Amino acid sequence: MDTQSIQQNDSPAEVYERYLSRPIADPWTGVLLELANPQSGERVLDLACGTGSVARQAAPKVGASGQILALDINPAMLEVGRAQPKPEGAVIMWQEGDATKLDLLDKDFDLVLCQQGFQFFPHRLASAKEVRRVLREEGRAIISVWQALERHPLHEALFTAVAHHLNVPVADVDVAFSFSDPDELYALLHNAGFERVKTTTRSLSIRMSEPPVVTIDVRSIDFTF
Repeated sequence: MDTQSIQQNDSPAEVYERYLSRPIADPWTGVLLELANPQSGERVLDLACGTGSVARQAAPKVGASGQILALDINPAMLEVGRAQPKPEGAVIMWQEGDATKLDLLDKDFDLVLCQQGFQFFPHRLASAKEVRRVLREEGRAIISVWQALERHPLHEALFTAVAHHLNVPVADVDVAFSFSDPDELYALLHNAGFERVKTTTRSLSIRMSEPPVVTIDVRSIDFTF
């Protein structure tokens, strides 16, 4: 049986790309792009791009005449993203930046995509207003966030165990699932200046690869939440 190992010199961004982005983010990117329907020649912002799943899959859809900007606050994620095989279509530009204060021109994008980022932004309304600011008049934004933790039994069991081990409430560790209320998302976008807001619920079954063998040399581990 072949097994994979997470070596001690693998960065968190590399581990994310291999074990989370490919089996989880990539399938959900297909759903996001189905809803967004990118068109040839469009200028697209992949906000909180991580290692670039959305940017890479959007590039062929907007074609060589389109443009993709992949933006994230974490330079290590961008570095791993740049190192991945380049897709056909638009050239992807990678840029470090803060979603709450984008160093981008007004009305410069046809489409803003954000996959599983908004729940982590420290100032969600400020970020939503920035998305609205950089969009052209007829531009559109497609945002995806996880549904409630109880809809994800595996993660619910994991986070419940972690919270019990750390003796903290589950809400302190389940930030990824903290923006699941569609009414809250609707209100956020409406308050940010979006006039036509629609929420859609989708579900996917994800098949994970065989768990890796973890090889680490650890003297101490600090958990910070």
